[in-house]
Amino acid sequence: MHLTTASFYLAMTASAAAAMDGEIQLDMPGCATKEVMKRIVELATQKDYAASDALLKEQFLRGDCRFFVKGQKIVLESREIFSGLSHIHITGDWHAFWVINKTIDPQ
Repeated sequence: MHLTTASFYLAMTASAAAAMDGEIQLDMPGCATKEVMKRIVELATQKDYAASDALLKEQFLRGDCRFFVKGQKIVLESREIFSGLSHIHITGDWHAFWVINKTIDPQ
């Protein structure tokens, strides 16, 4: 079993080269679904905070979104300049989430 895990790790090293360690800099929500996170940001940008909060609350209840706290160690999987979103996961946890770029600080 350990050999299989090690082989998998070695095989994936090349594709994971873009990932980097980081840390949450702002208490901020993140969502597993990119489209949901984009919509939350759009609504907030339009200053429709009631709609943004309602969508976020609904997604929290469904388990699609969670709250990240300042200081949490994360792995940055990808950063999209044009959408303003980053794909991250907490170190040691395989569940990935989309957050606003300013939420994180790659180290």
